[in-house]
Amino acid sequence: MAEKLGTQPTTVNMLIVSSLIFSSIATYPIYFATALLLKDISESFATTVGVLGLIQSASSMVTLVFALILSALSLKLNARTLLLLGLGSLVASSLGCGFAQSATMMSVFYALTGVGAAVIMPMGLTLVSQHVAEGSRSKVIGWFTAGFTFSGLIGPPIVGFIAEHYGWRMAYLGYALPLTLLGLVLSFTVIPVSSGGDSQTEVGGKLWDSYLTILKSRSACACLVTTILVMIAWQAADLYTAAFYRDRFLLTLTATSLLLTATSLFFTVSSTFSGRVIERFGRKLLAVGAIFTAGLMVASFTAAPILYASMAARVLASVFVSLFYNAKVNVMLDQVPHMRGTMMSLDQAAGGLGGAVGAALGGAVFTLYGYLAIGPVHGLLMVLAALIFKVFVVDKGKM
Repeated sequence: MAEKLGTQPTTVNMLIVSSLIFSSIATYPIYFATALLLKDISESFATTVGVLGLIQSASSMVTLVFALILSALSLKLNARTLLLLGLGSLVASSLGCGFAQSATMMSVFYALTGVGAAVIMPMGLTLVSQHVAEGSRSKVIGWFTAGFTFSGLIGPPIVGFIAEHYGWRMAYLGYALPLTLLGLVLSFTVIPVSSGGDSQTEVGGKLWDSYLTILKSRSACACLVTTILVMIAWQAADLYTAAFYRDRFLLTLTATSLLLTATSLFFTVSSTFSGRVIERFGRKLLAVGAIFTAGLMVASFTAAPILYASMAARVLASVFVSLFYNAKVNVMLDQVPHMRGTMMSLDQAAGGLGGAVGAALGGAVFTLYGYLAIGPVHGLLMVLAALIFKVFVVDKGKM
């Protein structure tokens, strides 16, 4: 295994970290291009936005299924190989979407983004744990996480400009493809080939044995339950934010877009500096305090009668969720150290399950009680997650 990044990082170490951060940035350009250009693409294929929008559901299902498959693959293949597989799927998706000749063809190639989403986060975090010393890990995880949201800041205006001047296909071929291809080349070139020490082959055995090892750990299971609860709550809050502000406070589409950009910006900045916060307060304490506070903010943002109070609560929710995520990941990486790939793959699957349930639960709550109930109901789920993390999770690391 390569020498770990310590307090005095080498050029090689920093190149590895940089390639991992870039792989996170390259994960979502296809998603943002599709979300922004869904109307243009549907018109091109003579279908409706609603029908074409189902490709996102297909991608989410692929993410959930492949995250479970990844648990088995991580027993046989090392994290570098799997990361390259995920980035390669994004390259193929960019090409396929750019040259798609029908909605069906578009759906098939877009579904490949689900493979990338399932692989890049858990394998990137696994590689961080392998190549970065524990003292620097929180900082690097913060940078890695910020990469995902950073692509949400730069993507929409770039995609809009390219599509307006050169057509929607060039958003994939001229923007998403170069980013994903560069991420693949950087990771292939910079991340060292494993000498065998970073796979789980020696200790993993059969997949079911690996699952049993993790499931026998009350602390590891509590981490996964926490992930599900937080994702249920956050998916609903995120999904209905724009509609809530446009209906409740009559914000224009432009104003709502700026608000969403601001929440992404604060999430990114918070992720970037979260390592320093962890160093000060500790991983478990920060995870519990952050998600408890985020729950209160989520509960408040739809209930607040004043626009600016609601916006402040929504932005603060993003800040504290990002702090929780970094702290939680640091704790999870040390739950079953010899099965980090499987553990993080299960966490990704748990997140996918929580997201799917969250969208459905949010819809049911909205149908029965309206927007005002979405915040309190889902905010309480975050508070419950904080209590579970506090009582059942054991921080097995040094922080």
